[in-house]
Amino acid sequence: MAFALGCTTASESLEASELTPDELLAGTALGVAQESPGLVDDEEVLAVSEEMRTFLGASIDRRGSEFVRLHQLILAIINKGTFGLEYDEKTRTASETFRLRHGNCLSFSTMFIAMAREVGLKALYQEVDIPPDWTYRDDAFVLNRHVNVLIDLGAEGEKVVDFNIDDFRTSYDRRTISDQRAFAHYYNNMGVERMQAGDTAASLSYFRKALAENDRQFSPAWANLGILYLRHGHSAHAEAAFLEALKVNPDDYVAMSNLARLYEDRGDSAR
Repeated sequence: MAFALGCTTASESLEASELTPDELLAGTALGVAQESPGLVDDEEVLAVSEEMRTFLGASIDRRGSEFVRLHQLILAIINKGTFGLEYDEKTRTASETFRLRHGNCLSFSTMFIAMAREVGLKALYQEVDIPPDWTYRDDAFVLNRHVNVLIDLGAEGEKVVDFNIDDFRTSYDRRTISDQRAFAHYYNNMGVERMQAGDTAASLSYFRKALAENDRQFSPAWANLGILYLRHGHSAHAEAAFLEALKVNPDDYVAMSNLARLYEDRGDSAR
């Protein structure tokens, strides 16, 4: 997720160039504790519950080939009589998605990867460059990014598993990513959700987990951190965060748009 948001903010004497990425992640200007309690950690994201293991035991013949195990797992999950999964916009861990039968594309991919690995399949996250998909939530436009699953079957090739398969096209550019990059997606989404709920401390902590603990090159989290600062009237901090997003990814058009709106609100038409 990435915000595209415009709002008028109070002016600051501080210059963005004076702020380092570490200072932005510390969040001192936001006046919140260094770490919010009760956050999801890396181990929880892909953890397999006993309920999931029971389901797999009843659905998967572990003696079968990798292709057979994959086919059985897909059938077990898409069959509404045995499982059923419905889309919503919440980001959840693997076990939460399994228990609630609801989630977004990242939630589903996380659940599927956890279950696939549990039955011995090589499952990887993929980022997919789908056409821009925007939704309006509360007072912000949100760009929804897409993640799916790649199963490596060795000599039998590769299979893509996508929650929203009707909209998936093999022509879309896609790339496998590390678990750490996927965790950055997860924590970034959680940061956005907590920001929209008004929980500044948790939002900051999740952006910090996305960037400092997993992938400092993940530009959407820098852009969203900028929005968090902007919402609290810290325009120099917001500018610095948007600039950091563009430093790690010059093609992050959401960060670029937010930065342009910030300069527009300041009356700095040239920049």
